[in-house]
Amino acid sequence: MKNLVLGAIERERHERRFMAAISAWYAVTDGTSPLPNALSEICSAFDADAAGVSRYGRRVGDAPRFISYDRRPPGAFVPRLSRAYTHCVLGEFARRARSGTVWQSSMVSDLDPAITTFQSRRALRELIVCPLGCGEEGHDYLEVHFDREVAGELLARIETLAFSLQRAWSERAPGSFFERLVASRPTIGGDDRINLLDFANPAGLSRAEYRVCLLLSQGLSNESIQRELGIAEATLRTHLRNVYGKAGVENKAELVYKLLAAEKPSPQRARSSV
Repeated sequence: MKNLVLGAIERERHERRFMAAISAWYAVTDGTSPLPNALSEICSAFDADAAGVSRYGRRVGDAPRFISYDRRPPGAFVPRLSRAYTHCVLGEFARRARSGTVWQSSMVSDLDPAITTFQSRRALRELIVCPLGCGEEGHDYLEVHFDREVAGELLARIETLAFSLQRAWSERAPGSFFERLVASRPTIGGDDRINLLDFANPAGLSRAEYRVCLLLSQGLSNESIQRELGIAEATLRTHLRNVYGKAGVENKAELVYKLLAAEKPSPQRARSSV
């Protein structure tokens, strides 16, 4: 009898959280609440670690715009969700996936190393992606990250929610929080293929910051960079903090990954940039 009562209480708790997530999402789509509030409610409803909404432009190679909510506090010793991973799951189906459907990273046999690295460092096991719809500006997606397997009743509840969220998203009010945000310049952190050392300097690095990144891409340690540039440890830390913010990364490991994932500039271009 006690187990039945506890089970009923737990189901009621899930139902309340489920309805709170839907209510918060509708508040976003009618323009009365910021998107991170709804993402927070979605994480609470399903005990997820993090969630985000991304917009991938119609032009292949464009960096996606991204808004996220992460239950891990800033400064934690693990990377926070600061970029979209939807393309890692959907791959070639990204622009053909039906709105309101649910896709799982665990069902992909050859995952992009970007998401497997993120999952490993966060001890995550599943990424759920739900296509929300497409318009003139691009394709929108919801992604939710979990530290456990998603199956059975939990998966069924997510599929039910995905359908409701997609319907509301298709009817969202013009000028909503997300629409205003994605109209701005996308963050560099949205795509690891963007070359921070490109001649065009897409991240707006200063001369000193560029040199730090160039030396990092060549495998130099912090101590070697200090000697090479003749700067103090505190100065290097300042340069790195500035670069993290401009590049959309959380720490040195993510910065090095981004530098190595992109094509290196030729020596001539590197010299002309500094």
